[in-house]
Amino acid sequence: MAATPRMLKAMHTYGALMTELKIRISWLQYAGQGRTGMDGHMVREFGFLQLRMCCELVALACLVAHGDIDETKASKFQSAGSADDIMKGLEKLNPGSFPHAVVMTTPGPSHHHFEKRPEADCMTKAEFFRLYTRECGTVLHKGNLRNLLKPTSPIQTHFPELFQPAQRLMFLLGQHITALNDGNVQFICLLGDFHEDVHVSLGEAKR
Repeated sequence: MAATPRMLKAMHTYGALMTELKIRISWLQYAGQGRTGMDGHMVREFGFLQLRMCCELVALACLVAHGDIDETKASKFQSAGSADDIMKGLEKLNPGSFPHAVVMTTPGPSHHHFEKRPEADCMTKAEFFRLYTRECGTVLHKGNLRNLLKPTSPIQTHFPELFQPAQRLMFLLGQHITALNDGNVQFICLLGDFHEDVHVSLGEAKR
């Protein structure tokens, strides 16, 4: 199918948001490897800040993809900055609005085939909401006085709580499809390696 001017603009914006997400994940990995000179507490906070921003980028990208739905033009969506609010609002309009991880193969010239990637490899919708609302929200606050007065814990040098969700998020988004309103039209997004451009194209699901 041919992309309309609105779709082309949305695809460009979607790609720009995914490009920023790639950059933020790379900085998370850079900091988590101890290459910034920051101490462990700062690295952890910095890493969770990047994860939180990545969740918001995903939500904004999904909102951009659904820009042809009249309801998304309302101020409820246009002024929303919370990934939680955006994704839950979109889910009511389109239950398939959350990205779906795929594996692309090319069996022939100009012929691409997409298989659903096993969910066990990727960040699920439930994990996404938990990461954004609970895990990031907890770390990115100083907390209460009782916790501040607790004995100082050893300096952290390994960060599995950062790397694991970052990896699962990239497994979800590395090659993914975001279904538009009716589920037949899809944005197909390939993130590629860090030095490669993000590619977004338009696809039509086969029934």
